[in-house]
Amino acid sequence: MSKSKRIAGAKRPKSQIPFQDRLSVSIPELADASSIGRGSIYNAVKRGDLRLRKVGFRSIVMVADAVRWLRGEPMAGGQHAPR
Repeated sequence: MSKSKRIAGAKRPKSQIPFQDRLSVSIPELADASSIGRGSIYNAVKRGDLRLRKVGFRSIVMVADAVRWLRGEPMAGGQHAPR
């Protein structure tokens, strides 16, 4: 059993799981699914409107948080994301 190594700069394969059934998405995936630019998403994170989580080197957004943000609802607990 050998592990396959990722080539630097190679794209990850797109998930076959529908967006609404996933637990988390990357910023580019959220931008594609919502037709909102990555810059707008990062601005929402900076303002505290959307929570970004780091997993290793990856930045992900929980789908539940993304849906709340897209609906204009406050984050769970009515709090802004920690900075």
